[in-house]
Amino acid sequence: MRESLAAQGGQCAGKQAMRESLARQGGGCVGRQAMRESGEAVHSFVHSYTGSVSVYFITVTAAFVLLTALLIDFSRIAAFRKQAELAVQSGARSVLSSFDPVVYDRYGLFVRGGEDGRELFRTAAEGHWGGRENGGAFPYLDADWTETDVTESRPLGDHEVFRRQVLEEMKYKAPIDLALELAGRFRGVSPALKEAADTVDLLEKMRKAYDRREAALDQALEIQGKAGERELTLLRELAPYPPVSLGGSLPAGEVRHAADAAMRYADYVAKRLEDEMPPGPPAKVRVRKYTAVIAAYESSARSLASALSEAGGRVRADAEQAYGKAAEALRRARAENEEMRRLAAEAASAEGSGELSDQGASGAVGQGAPGMAAGGGDVEKVDAGKVRTIADIRLTARQLVLPEAFFATCETELALQRDRGASLGAEAVNASSAVSGAPSSTGMEGALRQAAGRLQAALNGFAEAYGPNGSVIGARRASFREHRAQDGERKSLEKEADAEWSGWNRLLGGIGNAQGTPEEREAFRKADRLSRENAEFNRNLGTESGNESGTESETGTGTESGTRTESGFGGGVESGAESFGGREGRGLASGAESFGSGEEKGLASGTESAAEERDRAMEGSNGMLDALEGAVTGLRDSLYFSEYVHGRLSRYSPAQVKQLLGGGEAELALTSQEAEYVLYGFANPSGNIAAAYGEIFAFRLAVRTMEGLVECRGMGHPLLILAAALLYGLRAAVQDIHSLLERDSVPLSKYLNVETNYADYLRLFYLLHGDSPNGLSRSIAVMEYRTGLDFSQAYTYVSAEGTASLRLWFFPGLMKAIGRTGRLGGTVKGNRYEAAYTADSSYQ
Repeated sequence: MRESLAAQGGQCAGKQAMRESLARQGGGCVGRQAMRESGEAVHSFVHSYTGSVSVYFITVTAAFVLLTALLIDFSRIAAFRKQAELAVQSGARSVLSSFDPVVYDRYGLFVRGGEDGRELFRTAAEGHWGGRENGGAFPYLDADWTETDVTESRPLGDHEVFRRQVLEEMKYKAPIDLALELAGRFRGVSPALKEAADTVDLLEKMRKAYDRREAALDQALEIQGKAGERELTLLRELAPYPPVSLGGSLPAGEVRHAADAAMRYADYVAKRLEDEMPPGPPAKVRVRKYTAVIAAYESSARSLASALSEAGGRVRADAEQAYGKAAEALRRARAENEEMRRLAAEAASAEGSGELSDQGASGAVGQGAPGMAAGGGDVEKVDAGKVRTIADIRLTARQLVLPEAFFATCETELALQRDRGASLGAEAVNASSAVSGAPSSTGMEGALRQAAGRLQAALNGFAEAYGPNGSVIGARRASFREHRAQDGERKSLEKEADAEWSGWNRLLGGIGNAQGTPEEREAFRKADRLSRENAEFNRNLGTESGNESGTESETGTGTESGTRTESGFGGGVESGAESFGGREGRGLASGAESFGSGEEKGLASGTESAAEERDRAMEGSNGMLDALEGAVTGLRDSLYFSEYVHGRLSRYSPAQVKQLLGGGEAELALTSQEAEYVLYGFANPSGNIAAAYGEIFAFRLAVRTMEGLVECRGMGHPLLILAAALLYGLRAAVQDIHSLLERDSVPLSKYLNVETNYADYLRLFYLLHGDSPNGLSRSIAVMEYRTGLDFSQAYTYVSAEGTASLRLWFFPGLMKAIGRTGRLGGTVKGNRYEAAYTADSSYQ
C-alpha cells in the first residue's frame, strides 16, 4: 500500500514540474524580443560617429610609443655612462697592475713597468663591456671607444711619493719590530745613562769653572809676585838690599846707595871743611887736597837723590797698577767660584726635591709606549742603587767651592801689598830729599842715617813679604796647593785618557783610510752623482724647499775625501717630525777628521780631546734614547724609515771590518754597505763604515762612562772621579769595539745582561738622523744603482681618459636637441651619443 501511494505522489509531482517548464518557455520569448530592440539602438549610434575611435587610439598609441622610445634611449645612455665610467676606472687599475717586479721584490715598492699603459687601458676598457657575440652584461649598449689616453706621473724619485710608499710598506711591521727587538734592549739603561749624563755635565761644568778659577788665581798671584820682585829690583841697589849696618863710617867718595850716602857723609863734611879752611900764615896759597873726593861724593849724591826720587815714584805707580790687575784677576776667580757655588746649589736642590732624571731614583724605566709591554714583558734595568750612586756624586761638587773668606783674605793681601808698596815708594822719596840736601851741607848725618835706615827697613820688610821667597806669596801658594791636592793625580788620569783616545783614533783611521778597488770607488762616485741628481730633482719639484740650499756641499753628498758641510742635527729628537724631511740629523761620532765633517756632524775627530768626546757622546746618547722612546710614541715616520732601511738595505758585517783591520782582502763594494752609505753619505768606500763605528764607539763610551762613575766613586774628589770615569769608559769602549768585531755582540752594560749587535746600533742611528732629505736622496740613489732604473721616470700614478660613443636607436635629432640643454652629460653626433671619462689611480 505504501508503495502504491508513493507512486501516485510521484505522478502528481511530475505534472507540476511540466507546468512550471511551460511557464518559463513563455518568458524566454519575451527576453529575446527585448534583446533585438537593444541591438538595433547600438547599431544606429555607431553608424552616426564613423572613425572617431580609431583616430583616438592611434593618437594615444603614437604618444606612448614616442615616450617609450625616448625612455629606452635615456635608459641606454644612463647605463652606458655608468658602464663607461666603470670601464675607465677598471682600465686605470689595469694599467697599475703592470708594475716592476724587481723593485717590488727587492724593496717592496711599486712603480709602473712592463706593458704599454695605453694598450693596457684600451684592452681593459673594451673588455669591460663584453662583446655582442659573447652576450655581455649589456649587449644592447653597442658602445665603441673612439679615443683613449693614459698619463703617468708622480715618480718614485719624488721624496713625498717615496715617503708614502715606505709608510705603506712599514706601517704594520715597524712598530712591532722596534718595540719587541730594539726598545726592550735599550730602555733598561736609559735612567742610569740620563743620571750619568747629568752628573758628567755638572762635573764637567764644575771642572771648567774650577780650571778658570784656578787660572785666575794663579794670574793674580803671579801679578802679585812679579810686582813685589819689580819693586824690590827698583830699590835694591839704591837702599840697599840686603840691608847693611849703619853703625860705622866710610871715607868720603862716590856713593852707591842711601846707606853709603849716610856713612860717607861725616868724612865728606870733614874733608870739605878742611879744604875750605883758609891757609895758615906761612902759606900764601890754599891747598885743596880733597877736591876730587868731595866732587865725587856730591855728584854721586845728587845722582842718587834723583834715582831715589824716580824709583820711589815708579814703585808707587807700579804698586797701584799691579793691585788693579791682580784685583781684576781675583774678581774673575771669585765670579767663577760663585758660578760653581750656583751649580752645586742647583744640584743639591734637585736632589733634595727628588728631581732626578726619569724615574732615576727608583730605577724604574717608566711606563713606556703603548705596545711595548705587550711584546717585551718586564724590562731588565740598571739597579736603582747604582742609579742613586751616580746621582749622589753630584752632591760632591760642593767640595770644589772655596769659602768667601778665602777671597776676602786674598783681597786684603792685595790691598796691603799696594799700601806697603806706596809706603816703600814714599820712603824712597824721603830718602831722596835727605840725600839731595847732603852736598854742601853740614849736620845732616843723623837725618841721612835715619832716612836710609827707614828705607832699608821698609825694603827689607817688603822683600820678606813679597819678594821671590816672600812669606805672603809663599803662604798664598801653600793655600793654593792645599785645595789643589788632587790636581796632579787628576791631570795624570786625563793624560792617560788622551793617550787612549789617540789610540782609538789610530784604530778608526785604519778603517777610514782603506781605499778600495777602482771599481768600488767608481760605484760610490756613481751613487753620489745619483744622489745629487735626485736632490736637484726634488728641489725643482719644490718638495724639499726650505730644507736644502742649492750648493753641492749641502746636497747630502760626500766627496772622495769625505769632507762635506751640511746643516747639522742638534742632537736627539727635536720636534717629533711628521715627515722624513722635517729635520736634519747629526750623529754621535764620525771617527776621524778626514771623514767626520759631513751632514750629520760627527763628534769624534782627531783634533778633539777625550773629555770633549765624552761630553758629546753623553749628550748624543741621551738624544738617541729619547729618539727611541719618541719613535714608539710619536715619531712614526722616523721609525718607519729606520726599520725600512734596516730590513731592505745591506750593511757591512763586523767580520769584514775585522778582516779589513787585519790587512786582509775585504770587499768594500757599495752593495755591501748600502745602509751605512744612506746614513752618512760619504762618497768613498770606507768612510761610511768608519763613521758608523765612530758613532758606536761614542755610544759605548757614554754607557761605559756611566759605569765608571759607579766604579770610581770611592776616589772622593769629584774631579778625580770624573777623570777616572773617563779613563775607565775609554778603555772599556775600545774593548767593546773589539768584542763587536770579534763576535758581533757586546753587552749593553756591565750591569745588564742584554746583548746588542751592530745592526741594533745602526737602527738607533737611523732613528736619530737617518730620515733627512739627503738620506732619502741617498736611499733612492742606491736603489737606482742596484736596479738600473731612473726613479725620476719610474711612475706611481696614472690618469686615464677615454671617449666612448653609443648608437641611438630612436630619434637622434630629438636627443640632440635635448642635449643642447646640457642635461645628457655628453654630446650627440649624428646618430651616436658620445661622452668622455677620466679616472686617476696610484699605488699609495
